[in-house]
Amino acid sequence: MGLLRSAMNLSPRLQWKLKRYIRQLRERMDSARSFFQGMWSQQRMCPACRALVNRREKICPLCNERMTRFKGGAMERLLSAFVPEQSRYSVFLLSANVLLYVMTLIASMKATGGPGGMLGSIDGFTLVRFGAKYGILIRLGEWWRFITPIFLHASL
Repeated sequence: MGLLRSAMNLSPRLQWKLKRYIRQLRERMDSARSFFQGMWSQQRMCPACRALVNRREKICPLCNERMTRFKGGAMERLLSAFVPEQSRYSVFLLSANVLLYVMTLIASMKATGGPGGMLGSIDGFTLVRFGAKYGILIRLGEWWRFITPIFLHASL
């Protein structure tokens, strides 16, 4: 509010814009604060009954269902210990993007003999070798090149 007091010399329209900007900034800060509080919450939702349960519980005390979606082997239990179920697919896609970026960066550095720029840009030849969309090769039957560019990035 100290900013508003010093802005009293402004026209009413500019004062209104300044108040609106401060209100929007506060709303965004509140939204970000609630987002991060939800991320670090000590509770999570049971997939069966949707009750909030302590994050460390393995079985929901209300409905006696497992807190993991998969009722199965050791691989599912191991996976659920490291990757939250709510964001499992996002983590897999992000991991694929990072892995392919590192692989293409290393291949590009080997091909060009050094780093490809300030943020590790990757040359076009390496991207085509790893599956970038290239019309001539698509016409020759490499239809998978419609999907692989999703995971390739030319720089950070």
